[in-house]
Amino acid sequence: MLFSFFGVSLFAIPFLFSHSTIDPVLTPRFLIWAILLLVMTVVVTIPKVRLVINLNFNIAYRIVYPAFVFYLIIGATSLSQATNISEGIFELLKTFLSLTFLFLATLILRSNRKGIPILIKFITISALAFSVIGICQYYQLAFNSIPGNSFVYGTMANRNLYSSALFLTFPFILFGVLRFFGIWRILSTLSMILVLHNIIIAETRAVWVAMAVATVSLGLLTVVLRKRRIFTGPSLLKQNRLGQVTIILFMVVIISTSISKYYYPNYSPVARIASLANLENESSRERITLWSKSVQMIRDNPVLGVGLGNWKIALPHYGTSGMRSESGIVHFQRPHNDYLWVLCESGILGLICYSSIFVIIIGYIFKIIIQSSSSEDKLFSIIMLFGIVGYMTISFFSFPKERISHLILLMLTMASIVSIYDKTFHIQKSLKHASILKLTIPSLILLSLSVFVGYTRLSGEIHTKRALAARVSSNWEDVIDEIDMAESWFSNMDPMSTPLVWYRGVANFSLNKVDEASKDFQCAYEIHPFHIHVLNNLATSYELLGDHNSAIEHYSKALEISPKFEDSLINLGAVYYNIGRYEEALETLMRCNPDSKNEKLSLYLQEVRNKLKHTDPL
Repeated sequence: MLFSFFGVSLFAIPFLFSHSTIDPVLTPRFLIWAILLLVMTVVVTIPKVRLVINLNFNIAYRIVYPAFVFYLIIGATSLSQATNISEGIFELLKTFLSLTFLFLATLILRSNRKGIPILIKFITISALAFSVIGICQYYQLAFNSIPGNSFVYGTMANRNLYSSALFLTFPFILFGVLRFFGIWRILSTLSMILVLHNIIIAETRAVWVAMAVATVSLGLLTVVLRKRRIFTGPSLLKQNRLGQVTIILFMVVIISTSISKYYYPNYSPVARIASLANLENESSRERITLWSKSVQMIRDNPVLGVGLGNWKIALPHYGTSGMRSESGIVHFQRPHNDYLWVLCESGILGLICYSSIFVIIIGYIFKIIIQSSSSEDKLFSIIMLFGIVGYMTISFFSFPKERISHLILLMLTMASIVSIYDKTFHIQKSLKHASILKLTIPSLILLSLSVFVGYTRLSGEIHTKRALAARVSSNWEDVIDEIDMAESWFSNMDPMSTPLVWYRGVANFSLNKVDEASKDFQCAYEIHPFHIHVLNNLATSYELLGDHNSAIEHYSKALEISPKFEDSLINLGAVYYNIGRYEEALETLMRCNPDSKNEKLSLYLQEVRNKLKHTDPL
């Protein structure tokens, strides 16, 4: 029963996706994860339900858990700075689910001496299935109906996330190759080959860099440990396994690179990696811009940040000039650097607590390596260090902390280390049943809330997607009905950070219900005050209601964010024209792109120039 926990975590959640939601994986997996943790918490903690009695709850005293709790508390405190609290609560609950999963996974692994080998076998088969899906997609054989936005993405909807998820399985698989025998060694080797092949053909630079950094770190550590006779056996070289693995990996790299060059003649792995340091590269330039604006955000909010889940809301405040988000079509959701992300949203204390979790786990690894009498535990810990270092490297260029599957694999890595550490270094304290219940009750409440929030957001996203389809067809009544069903306190923005009521406002506006539209746009403004389309439409509703000053104010706010935003420039020019400020109207309209195909622009310019011509003094 307990190991079904790993089965659902590795064979259900990562393969779950939905065609009915805008983001096909995030919310569905959050909901199932919350349900799994709620059920397992009841199973392992409630006395009349518990199926296993030899669970060692003393692991709660391990310092990694208080560090996680402090990170959770800092995140909760940061919500006092949040513009949109509902987005912050979702992020906070995701952190709580990670903590709960870490504790339960450690509890289960610690209860069975064969827990880690069983976990490795689960991960090996899961990674094998993942890899097969990706390969079939790459060669156009199958699974292309799975929603995603690139040529190889597995069930992660994104090739970078797919590649980084596979990377997190690699350390477990590698240990299986080195230490298993018989059929499990064959399966582990096959899984390792296919995982590495997918990582190469996915062309995810952050994962390639992570592989390199983790490999160099592992190599240097092994050399130091052998010189100091800290890690002495059993020798992998004598079993020829390390040599065999090295040859296999080298051949996979050569063959996979050749295949990629065959399918894509311009493909160059060296150039791909070098592009990370090429500041002229569009992707690199965009990341640097996001990081620069994130630093400005940190300077303005150093202590508590802007609140969990609110980086995406605060970012436009720092301007969008020269970015893809300048026209309001693209809305950046994360800075592509988890450390900056945490620092922006939770402040310096949040980053300290977040970083301390990794520092503690690495400390556990080194203590096991140095003091454990088990060579198996030492070897396993060294290989898990490979995974931790790799994850931390990926986090510098990407956003693994956002995704449920990545959190599950990271927590399983950490849980494996904590379980070995707890087995090796016994703790004398004893956690009483009363204390267990005191921890269980608030946990069950928060897990129940997580299930409710997950369901609410899932339902909201389904109805939002239907509303978007109705909007394309100009079925405005359907848009209003779907948004009414989608919107709630826990679900008030779509995955692109557009307030749901904005869509209803557009629908009401299209039905000439200006008063209703104005109220919707005002609500949308409170949810996301830096969304240029919200500002633009709110200003337009003010103008139609005769409030010229408020219209000018909100058009101006939109243009502070995006000085070349054509809709607001044209609309602001029209307001100036309506109130007789023709010179300001002309100056505003002239800021538009002279190559614009917008018919309103040429018409308004002609009208303004005619007015200026007829009002010029003799």
